[in-house]
Amino acid sequence: MGWNTRPWAGRVAGVALMGLAGAAPATAEMILTAPDGRKVELRDDFTWRYLPKTGRVIQDVWNPGGCGLTGTASVRLQNDAVVQRIVTWYQWQSSQQSTRAEVYDANGAVVVLGPMQRGSCDSRETSWCEGILTVGRTMRAGVYYLQATPPRICQNAQSNGQGFVRVYAGGPATAIDGSPVPAPRPQPGGEGLSGYTRTERAAISGHNNRHLKGVSPADCARACDRERSFICKSFDYYRDSRACDLSDKSAAEVGLKRNYPPYDHYSRR
Repeated sequence: MGWNTRPWAGRVAGVALMGLAGAAPATAEMILTAPDGRKVELRDDFTWRYLPKTGRVIQDVWNPGGCGLTGTASVRLQNDAVVQRIVTWYQWQSSQQSTRAEVYDANGAVVVLGPMQRGSCDSRETSWCEGILTVGRTMRAGVYYLQATPPRICQNAQSNGQGFVRVYAGGPATAIDGSPVPAPRPQPGGEGLSGYTRTERAAISGHNNRHLKGVSPADCARACDRERSFICKSFDYYRDSRACDLSDKSAAEVGLKRNYPPYDHYSRR
């Protein structure tokens, strides 16, 4: 649903707006409830729109600051939930309407795969728009990663280097025949990380013996297990480009660089 360019001029769909103009930062959005129950989103440029009914927001990593780029956004579910869709803030090419996206779990197994669709855009910087990945299924509590290709998800200091993400939940999710949708099962190959301890946003500086591209964390773990030219003790996974570096050193031997958003470190247990 696009933005309505008619100025809200103090009242939209019966929502009184007096006294709100100075209540938020200049770049902030405001979300109000109309008398009919619909949500109305207001922008600082005086445009507005009705928000689609997408369920409740169970995770919200979003702010009005300027954007740097990353390829991933962390999805953290405190409880099992029927996730309807995952929305991020993405820099699109002018004619682009969709892009490849996937959600994988902490073991590197892909649980959601599908095109991410272009949604509502910034009224001034029109290359920045929502990226909407429809899920419509039950997901177990835990940490997941939304990965978009090319890597153009918004992140900044206010989000602590994390990709912008909003997770909408509601339910129940059902299959075409009306039966409940089961929780996603990891795809084959996700078991390779059982022998590794993961440290988020961390890496070993240097000491890289082998570089792999286009891989999942589970792929890197299997490669480390099978390595014969050196004793592989750990690897750093670069989420933005799906690459990793195998190392013959452990964090205990050479130390670990922490608060390093592009990487996750995996060490043998």
